[in-house]
Amino acid sequence: MLRELAAMGIGVAGTEDGGPEGAFYCFADLRNLPEPLNDGMNFFKAALERQVISVPGVFFDIDPGNRRDHIASRLAGFVRLSFGPERGLERLRTMVAAG
Repeated sequence: MLRELAAMGIGVAGTEDGGPEGAFYCFADLRNLPEPLNDGMNFFKAALERQVISVPGVFFDIDPGNRRDHIASRLAGFVRLSFGPERGLERLRTMVAAG
């Protein structure tokens, strides 16, 4: 999965150290993708149209009470993806290729 994501231009946190260990998901870096897919919420919506679930990174940015609404989330360009069936990767590959 990590190689497939890299081929799509999607980085994965921790791959510089050999990849995620002990988890069934990865935190994918979308910032090198073209707009609008370089934003976690837009990626989520586009993937959902292809029946692939991702979780936008902003949902992991701790901001109790929404006190930082004037500051963009550091995690806006990320999504969490679960290691799953190959067909999910195939659908993402098609989505990214279509832009």
